[in-house]
Amino acid sequence: MLEKLLKDLGLREQEARIYQLLLEDGPMLAGHMSKRLGVPRASLYGFLDRLLVGGFISQAVTSSGVKTFDAEPMDKLLFILDQR
Repeated sequence: MLEKLLKDLGLREQEARIYQLLLEDGPMLAGHMSKRLGVPRASLYGFLDRLLVGGFISQAVTSSGVKTFDAEPMDKLLFILDQR
């Protein structure tokens, strides 16, 4: 069901994988995501930017400037789909 929802929302395969990883495992650094998904870090940032703009994930910056990414709740995705 989640895969179909993400596809209906227009996510590409890699974007859907990133969202699912963050949803299941919680906030994560880009480097950790890159290793877990086997996606080059440079490519990963393109996917993360698209997910951020679409409202699928959020980004937090620690006091030391380290960025972490987290999935938005499923309720928000259902709201986005309903608005389309």
